[in-house]
Formats: sequence, C-alpha cells, structure tokens
Amino acid sequence: MKRIRYSKYVPDPAGEMSMEDLLSALSDYLLQSGFQNYMYYDPPEGEQTLDDLRARIRSTIEYLDGFSEKDFENAATATISTPRWEGKVMSGADYLLEHAIPNFFFHLTMAYAILRHNGVDVGKRDYLGALKMR
Repeated sequence: MKRIRYSKYVPDPAGEMSMEDLLSALSDYLLQSGFQNYMYYDPPEGEQTLDDLRARIRSTIEYLDGFSEKDFENAATATISTPRWEGKVMSGADYLLEHAIPNFFFHLTMAYAILRHNGVDVGKRDYLGALKMR
C-alpha cells in the first residue's frame, strides 16, 4: 500500500489580504486585462460615455437584425478557428457549447462581480429578470 505523507498547512501570503483588498486588486486587473490583447475589442476613439455605449448597442442590434435563419443553416457543422488556436478547429456546435456560451457567462459573472464590488446595487432579480408567475 502506498503511503502519502501530508505536511502541515502553510497559509498563502494572499490569504492575509483582506477581502476588500483582494476584490479591489481583482477588479482593477479584470477591468484592464482585456485592453492589452490584440484579440479583444478596442473601442473607437471618442467612445467613452454611457450614450456612446447605448449607440453602440443600438448599432449592434441593427447589424444582427440583418441576419436571417438561412444564414445559420450550416452553423452546427461549420469549421470554426481563431488565430490563438494555432491551426486547431472546432465544429460550430462544439464552439457554441464549449466556448461561446461559457465565455458569455464568465464575462457576465465578472461584470456582475465588478459592479457589486464598486457599490452598484444589483442582485439576483436583476440577473433573472421578471418571472412569469401564475
């Protein structure tokens, strides 16, 4: 029988940080991390206000309205690749289930955490929206 020897727990120096300091460091990092990578969206010059954001959302909705069901007929079997995958590919269905949906929820969760950390009063009801109760 193989024996495993466990050592005494030694706390990580990060364990000595207060939760406030940890959240502050994480939020600062997450807010800046997407802006130093060529793969991420770089907002056009001057797009800095809430009204600019609303205009960007409207223009994106208009762009998406230009697609029809026919445009997605072969999406599940399409071959998807990105430069960071270094020549590797996924099917459209695998991309949706294994990358796009988890990525969306990761970023939604991080945005929620950053908002909460910065004092915005958002909660579960804001996430769930109106429930159709009878």
